[in-house]
Amino acid sequence: MPTCYNSPLSGLVFERPMITNDPLAPLWNIREGADNNRVLAELHTDLAERGGGFVSTTYFEILDNDLISDTGLSMRSILQSGVNAASRDIATLGTDYAHRREVARMAEVEGLLSWIQAGGEGVFMLCSLCPGKQELDGASARKMNFKQDRMMSSNVIYSIDDGRLRAEYFSLDNHDLAAHKSLLARLGLGTDCVATLDVLKEHYILPTHVDVKAVIQDVFGTQPNQFSTVHKAALSQVESINRRFFTHLDESLKKGVTSSQLGSLCLQLELDLSEGSVLTLRHARQIADVLRTQRLPHFIYEAKGVDGKVDISYESALSASSGYVHSGSCPAAAVDGVNGYSLAGLKGQSIAEQARQLEARYAGHGNCHACGSTTDLYGCGVFCYSCNKVWCQEYAVSGRQLEIEEVKRRSSSETYLIFR
Repeated sequence: MPTCYNSPLSGLVFERPMITNDPLAPLWNIREGADNNRVLAELHTDLAERGGGFVSTTYFEILDNDLISDTGLSMRSILQSGVNAASRDIATLGTDYAHRREVARMAEVEGLLSWIQAGGEGVFMLCSLCPGKQELDGASARKMNFKQDRMMSSNVIYSIDDGRLRAEYFSLDNHDLAAHKSLLARLGLGTDCVATLDVLKEHYILPTHVDVKAVIQDVFGTQPNQFSTVHKAALSQVESINRRFFTHLDESLKKGVTSSQLGSLCLQLELDLSEGSVLTLRHARQIADVLRTQRLPHFIYEAKGVDGKVDISYESALSASSGYVHSGSCPAAAVDGVNGYSLAGLKGQSIAEQARQLEARYAGHGNCHACGSTTDLYGCGVFCYSCNKVWCQEYAVSGRQLEIEEVKRRSSSETYLIFR
């Protein structure tokens, strides 16, 4: 059952939503008493995915019939939760495809335990590929958060390290079935898979002397590097900001009003939240999303500090003015602090192509920021289909990014609706 949180503000009850990539996940973790190691591990993983080409590492303790992460989570329980969530979503999605994938993933624990019991020699690799359009239609793929435009895979290499299971997670773009077969061929392996769903049922055991990452470099043109090592200098600041932000956000949400501590921090971070202002869960989620997609990644990937130290206010202002969003491995409704929209992942493309992709991109279900309707969202998850079309048509013609109020005005204009 989802966890519910009572708020003294008008008797509201905040329920932790069972959604992918919730910007408020750190808040729920704090409320559920998660230790700091878990909070930091999830922060590092999120930042690593947004930079691309980085490995995030987790360790598991080996038990008789399960594997427990260093943040206290059971691998068997995590995978079973995925099966349960996918089972509930069959009716909504109109297909059992996601459920079949999650069921296939359940074999991961048994495969790992068998390998470990046999001595755990070499490395154990698993790959989860994005299904192509011949396997899953585009609309369904978007609802399940697959990135068919990037054909992005999620991968993990396991090894035994001082009696514990070491897991190195990383993603790869352009990792379709053909590329996967090329990778396996270079590793001296073969496969009879005809669909990405089949790949989930396979695991690959390789001898220690095989340099898997070097082969990945040859096949995909990129070699994942350890995120925490490359960006160690800036991480301490980002970790501190993240912890303070969500601690103060938690305190403020319980009262329904922005505290002085949260207001002061948001002022430094160029976030649209001031001391004494009414704070709703919806607004908190929007602000948290700007923090994780713009401000924190900016400190890691763009800030130019001295000895690892940066001016928070100055760099936050640069991040706010650029409006650039670092997209992760799972898309969220990325809200720009200026006009409520983001062009994440579309840099380098023509304006017309950007507009075309944004108009067609499904981004989940929620409230439209312009008309207020609760419906399917498109583009970057800010607008409903009609309001998103208004924004995209103007952008395609003039390159101008309409503010939310202008989209609202145009969408409510009967004259504009007739001719658009």
